Amino acid sequence: MAVRVVRWDRPSEGVYKVNTDAAIREDCYLVSLGLVIRDFEGCVVGSSTQCLAANFSPLVAEATALFCGIVFALEAGLTSFIAKSDSKIMVDLIHSGSSPMSEVGIIISDNSS
Repeated sequence: MAVRVVRWDRPSEGVYKVNTDAAIREDCYLVSLGLVIRDFEGCVVGSSTQCLAANFSPLVAEATALFCGIVFALEAGLTSFIAKSDSKIMVDLIHSGSSPMSEVGIIISDNSS
């Protein structure tokens, strides 16, 4: 079995990095969202978790986590930040510039504005 090492990449000086993630417990309809904000030195400057009673798809959960991370950063007064997600599908949708006609499209539209 191959072991993959994952490491955190620093943003440029003066830029913050917002990492988000989501987890789903389908057996009891719970979605957990988490985020952490770090500065260019790797110091945590903010974090948040929340648990929602919801029946989200994985893509909607990841999009919601990213949206919450962006809102958190803006409300904290951060003007220069990079938002990251481990959901390649969602990141590709955002970078494509088009929003599908679905609940994910609505969240992506909000993230892009």
